[in-house]
Amino acid sequence: GFNNGIDTGDALKIIGESEQLGILSNGTLLSNERREAFLDNEVVPLRISQMESGDYSFELNFQLPDHDVFLVDNHLGTRTLIDQSQITNHSFDVDLSDAGSFAADRFQLEFETVTLSSGDLAFAKAVQLYPNPVTGDVLNISGLKAGEVEITITNMLGQRVTQLKKSTTNGFVEVLGNDAFDAGVYLITIVQNAQSTTKRFVIR
Repeated sequence: GFNNGIDTGDALKIIGESEQLGILSNGTLLSNERREAFLDNEVVPLRISQMESGDYSFELNFQLPDHDVFLVDNHLGTRTLIDQSQITNHSFDVDLSDAGSFAADRFQLEFETVTLSSGDLAFAKAVQLYPNPVTGDVLNISGLKAGEVEITITNMLGQRVTQLKKSTTNGFVEVLGNDAFDAGVYLITIVQNAQSTTKRFVIR
C-alpha cells in the first residue's frame, strides 16, 4: 500500500559510531522502508559498515506467503532460503584481514514469486474473506468444501495469534467471534484437504 520512492514513510539511515546495517533504496541509505509489494526476482541491496572482526548474526522475520525470500552472501557466494515459519538467525563472520568479509555490498535480499500448484491456485481463488476490513467481531471464510478446515492467524510480526480447527457449514466458517484481537493487519492461513492459501485481512 506504499510506494518505492523516498517519502515520509521511510527513515533515513543515521550513521553512528559502531556497526551499521541499512537498506539501499534508489541510491539512498535507509533504516526503514515502507514500499510496494515485491516483484518476482526483485533484489533489495543491504549495506553494512564499520564492522569489527568477530561473529555476527542477522535476525530475519518474514511473512510473505506469495514469495520465497533468499539472503545472498556475495562474499561466500551463498544464497540461503529463509524459513518463514519462524524467526531465523543467520550467522556470519567478519575478519578485518579479509576485505570481502566486511564489504559494504556483501549482503542482499532476493524475492521470488511462489508458483502455486493448480489445486492450491484454484483453492486460493475460491476462498474469500468477508467483511474485510473487519469492523465487528466476526470474519467469515467462504468457498470451502464440506469437512474440517485448519486455520492459523498470525500478526505482521510473525507471532501466532490463534490456531484452530473448525467444521464448515454450507461451505463457510466463522472465526474471531469474541476473541480479543487488536486493530491491525493479520495473515490467515487456511488448510483443507491438503490444499492451502494465505490471505491478509484488516481489523479496524
